[in-house]
Parts: sequence; C-alpha cells; structure tokens
Amino acid sequence: MTHRELENAHGLRLVGRKKDSLFFLHLHGLLAFEAADRLTYLHHVDGVFSVDLSLHALGDALGPLVLRVHRNWLIAPAHVRGLRRIDGELSLELGAELHVPVARDRARQVRKRLLQDTVGLLDAS
Repeated sequence: MTHRELENAHGLRLVGRKKDSLFFLHLHGLLAFEAADRLTYLHHVDGVFSVDLSLHALGDALGPLVLRVHRNWLIAPAHVRGLRRIDGELSLELGAELHVPVARDRARQVRKRLLQDTVGLLDAS
C-alpha cells in the first residue's frame, strides 16, 4: 500500500511539535524518524519536528511504510534517493539533504527491500 493509499484509507496524518505549536503533516511527506537525546524527531519534507512516540511505536503504527535501518532510525523507503558506501559505512540519502546511517547487521535486508520493484540492475540481489 502506498503512502497516499494508506493516508486516504485511514485518514492518517502525522503530528509534530515545534516550540509551542502542533503541525499536522501529510504522511506522503515523511522522510524518516530519528531517536536522539531521549527524543524522537520526525524528518519531513516540511521540516524537522519532535514527536511523542518511540521508534518502536511508530514502526508498529506505520507498518510497511517505514523500514528500520539503524537502532536510531526508521526511514520511508519511498523517499530513498541513494544508497552509498563511504569509508566502509553504508548510508542512505533521503530527500535533498538527509543522510541516514545503515547498521551493518541490517544492510542486506535494507538493500533487498530498496531493490524490490526496481528495474535497472542485472543482479539486484
């Protein structure tokens, strides 16, 4: 199910905080969630917001729309623009400027998921 299909089917939107304000955000703009400094951040095409839920709870709520790539990161595979290896470390590019690390123990699973439904490589494994 695509982001738009899920959003339309359930009326689901994301809510994030910035200072004293709440922002209601479209699910299809979700780039990633990051856990840092005991907080959870929503990286969205409209900016970075804090959220109240843990990565685990967000993963349960959003199911196949997100992918755990690191203990501190959940990403929206639909927004991955690139998969790079820099100095032996795997990293994802999301949106225009967001770079997300991929844990070594998750690298194979992440690559496999990202290559699903793609065309262009002879050996996509």
